Amino acid sequence: LVLATNSATRSRAMELGASRVELMLDTAVPMNMRPSPVAPQQPVTSAFTYLWVGRLIVLKGLRLALEAFEMAVVDADIKLRIVGDGPELAESRAWVCEHNLGDRVTFTGRLEWNEVSGEYDRADAFLFSSLRDSSGAQVLEAVAFGLPVVTLDHHGIGEFLPDEASVKVPVTTPTATKYHLAAALAGLANDRDGAKRKGDAATAFSREATWPNKVAIAETYLGALLTHDCTH
Repeated sequence: LVLATNSATRSRAMELGASRVELMLDTAVPMNMRPSPVAPQQPVTSAFTYLWVGRLIVLKGLRLALEAFEMAVVDADIKLRIVGDGPELAESRAWVCEHNLGDRVTFTGRLEWNEVSGEYDRADAFLFSSLRDSSGAQVLEAVAFGLPVVTLDHHGIGEFLPDEASVKVPVTTPTATKYHLAAALAGLANDRDGAKRKGDAATAFSREATWPNKVAIAETYLGALLTHDCTH
């Protein structure tokens, strides 16, 4: 038995000779993480705030996120908060200034966990733009706080995250992907009721994507394998 985090890895494992491959994320919602008992109520007139969390490296796709965000601000009152540090920070800040988005995009730099949890708590939705990532642990953090997720529809997160809790953008050409990502950002922000429903679905998913549930699934797999070995 081989456990894979996405269908691309599953296909490769089968090409290499694996007879049985099951999909399973390699992470889960942290056990000490729960959404606030009462989510902060944002005035309906305030800007819809997206949160991006991660290391600022090329593979995380921050430039794609920024370029799509620039297109989306034409059609929606949105803001973006970027949490994290890395080699792309200085260049990304310069890009934001060059494109006159300083009043819309905020870079927090690296934060302590209690500060990051506050960012999740205050955001309206989560933006995940990784170009290559098994799943993205920060997405599971986001859904634990009841945030709907706008994400590229690929890799583990595209397969495991429910459609009801997210807006998934098809990955095709760079230009088309950016266009569809911008449309997704504006569309969700302009449908606050829909965003609330997706946030509720995200919370429900987070209650399933826990380590105890993952352990139970793994024990089922192992139990079946042991039973098979003993009887054959």
